Amino acid sequence: MGFLLGLLKEIHSEEIRVPFIPLDVKKCVALGMNVGVETGIGTHCFFTDSQYKEAGATIMDRESILSQADVVIRLSKPEIQEINALKKEC
Repeated sequence: MGFLLGLLKEIHSEEIRVPFIPLDVKKCVALGMNVGVETGIGTHCFFTDSQYKEAGATIMDRESILSQADVVIRLSKPEIQEINALKKEC
C-alpha cells in the first residue's frame, strides 16, 4: 500500500471535530498519499463515510489504522493502549 496516513475519530463524547474533512483527504490523495479513515469519523460533523471514500480514503477500523498507518492524526492525545498498538515505525 505504501505510505499510509491514518485518521482516527475522537473517543471523547464532548469532542465533535474531525482532524480532516473530505476536501482535506482529497488534497492528500492528490499528492499521492494513501489515507485511511476510521469508520464513522465524520458523523458529528455531518460527513459520511461515503464522502470520505469519494475523496479517495479507505474506510478502516481503528485497530487496522493503529497497526498499519505510518502517521496517525487525531485531535486529542492518544490513550496508552493506542500508543502500544501503533505500528513499530510510526
